[in-house]
Amino acid sequence: MCLPSTSSGNGVIFFGDESYNLFPPTKFDASSLFSYTTLLKNPKSADYFIGIKAFSISGNSIAQSPYEGIKLSTIVSYTTLRTDIYQLFLKFFKKAMKGIPRTKKVSPFSTCFSASAIGFSRVGLHVPQIDLEFANGKNWTIYGANSMKQVRGDSACLAFLDGRKTPEHSIVIGSFQM
Repeated sequence: MCLPSTSSGNGVIFFGDESYNLFPPTKFDASSLFSYTTLLKNPKSADYFIGIKAFSISGNSIAQSPYEGIKLSTIVSYTTLRTDIYQLFLKFFKKAMKGIPRTKKVSPFSTCFSASAIGFSRVGLHVPQIDLEFANGKNWTIYGANSMKQVRGDSACLAFLDGRKTPEHSIVIGSFQM
């Protein structure tokens, strides 16, 4: 599943493990670019969950313990991280953004930067990539289009939120990141 990062964009969802040839018709199988992981079951919930072994920012691993039961939610707008995970995440992200001027925070975000100082790439603002590392060795990479939210004027904010000290789930992946 890939949801658009803007209201004017298109998303896509694929089911199963068949070949996917996109239009215009080509011999290229788009599914060769996909990463797969198992959805985890929770008998007490109808929600969807995944497990990751670590996550990293710009290739620097910031957590090396298994995170089982990471909830996927199209109801929650932005990814939320339990406070201890969020603080570590922010520390590494800010370090990777060293030299980029900060701007005033814009609710609900706590960390904002000068968008004009960041630069732009084909995958959104040119910011550190965030990788969720699955046990099978595959990654879910989150680029600038899905990690930063342009909020007003020259401000772009990190679109990850503090989920409090004792949330029901330690990490909830929100629709903006999907």
